[in-house]
Amino acid sequence: MHPKFLALIFLAVAANVSATPTTPCSTGTLSSYESSYSVPLGCSIGILDYSGFTYHPISNAPLPGAITLTPETGGFAFTQTSGLPFTASAGEIVQFEIDYNIIIDPAPILAGADNSVDPPSGNVTITEFFCNDSQYVFEGTCLTGFLSNPVQALSVGTIPPLSLSASIIFSTPAISFQDVGVLFTLNGTNGPSSFDGVDANSVVIGDVPEPAACFLVGLGLVAGSYTLRKRKR
Repeated sequence: MHPKFLALIFLAVAANVSATPTTPCSTGTLSSYESSYSVPLGCSIGILDYSGFTYHPISNAPLPGAITLTPETGGFAFTQTSGLPFTASAGEIVQFEIDYNIIIDPAPILAGADNSVDPPSGNVTITEFFCNDSQYVFEGTCLTGFLSNPVQALSVGTIPPLSLSASIIFSTPAISFQDVGVLFTLNGTNGPSSFDGVDANSVVIGDVPEPAACFLVGLGLVAGSYTLRKRKR
């Protein structure tokens, strides 16, 4: 490969790595997050950059403007914008999913997550799906293919063996990025169900070399080595 071409790749990757969000995440509706942070450059909470917010209303779901996201350390609290509980009437099933992407900037890894729901009644289940360094598709699956990792899940709820709060340590941690899907289910089949809010947070731990930085260094070494060999010839 020609060294000039390697240099162009190096500069392109460097520009992409340095283009990180600088806007802190603030309290807002899901619809505002979809419109403002659906692109790769989103908002930040500490060293975590959040973007790609998408909404999947499945059954009797509230409008995205009726859902408020409040930033917390390592994640968000999800509540109704009105301040009232999320509710499923008797005989009704309310289900919706909120997906987003987390980029780790800089090096520490996402080793786990915790989740809690407060205070629920009836049949409520909240499940987080995590695709570590892999793309989340929907309905609890990660994209299969190169460098894909299996989906890992964390559930809280009112029906045993679930509890109102839980945590997970990932069998495969996220080193560069994480795709998350949060599935909310209120099952009113046997009576009304409700909850006030959900706290979904990531656990940041450890210190490993930043993959993008390693890639840039490696690419620079390759380009330098190629040029040196060419001069010797």
